[in-house]
Amino acid sequence: AARAADEEEPLAATISEARRVGVDDTDVAKAAERLEVLRAMTPAERAARLAQKSASEAKREAFVLVRKDRADELKELLDGLDSDTDWRGWKDYSGRTLAAYARQLRSSAVSALLEAPAAPPPPPPVAETPGP
Repeated sequence: AARAADEEEPLAATISEARRVGVDDTDVAKAAERLEVLRAMTPAERAARLAQKSASEAKREAFVLVRKDRADELKELLDGLDSDTDWRGWKDYSGRTLAAYARQLRSSAVSALLEAPAAPPPPPPVAETPGP
């Protein structure tokens, strides 16, 4: 909710200021509609919007790190993503995945990182059974 307020408060202030200085009513109305959409969002919708925005920013940063051949920083970024984020499916404006982009740029450190097999998930914990 605090994150949504971070978006709503500046927009509300901007709308007030726009009205004060005489910005076109059509533009003010569009901003007011956007504010109402933000205010009407449920907590789940807000969380989904925030997750999508975060993944979008991470995707942009990942492609920058590939271009700079910064494997350690890329690994840290990818490890910090939500487990539901499918970064292997990310594509740039040319339709290249991170791995394809790294190969094209001959980013050796990043290519090695991205082409290494993923570690298998840890085995589930074994429940101890009481003895007889």
